[in-house]
Amino acid sequence: MSTTDTPEADTPTTPVERVNVSHALGPRSAARYAAVQALYQIEATDEVLLEPVLKVFERHFNMIEIDGMELGEYDQQLFQSLLEGVARVAADLDDMVYGALSEKWSLARLDSVMRAILRAGTFELSERLDIPAKVTINEYITIANLFFFGKEPAMVNATLFTLAETLRPDELDAPAAAAATEAETATD
Repeated sequence: MSTTDTPEADTPTTPVERVNVSHALGPRSAARYAAVQALYQIEATDEVLLEPVLKVFERHFNMIEIDGMELGEYDQQLFQSLLEGVARVAADLDDMVYGALSEKWSLARLDSVMRAILRAGTFELSERLDIPAKVTINEYITIANLFFFGKEPAMVNATLFTLAETLRPDELDAPAAAAATEAETATD
């Protein structure tokens, strides 16, 4: 059989289509995606200062391409809040993530991107109370699906849900919270 008889040779090659992440995800989701990328970059390059990373993203605001995806418009305030917040309380976030992982896992065993996703998600759950816990969990599951094709998104879900149960239990039990609100209103 010649190489032209193989199925790959008969399949026409199509150019890789660029995806604008902000159109696919929305500006806040794109900010989270960019933050995960930046956190990964910081860890991979042992960058100790956030300022150079923030400047690169600001300078190339609408021109950033990551893995064939253009970042497009993203919520710069959320992006900066995530980066600065994770950097400020990184050790606390790592402790929280470690406590939520199953006994078989450690932070060092996790992929760098997975650590970045869990750190950013944990920061949102612990510090960004203006963002509902369920939104945060769903956003980082979506981001995990952009990076991983295995069980990792489920691990993100389980880890962040475990953390949310501790950090924001009232938000996860919506019927109980609604009943408590109704009871308070009835007694006023």
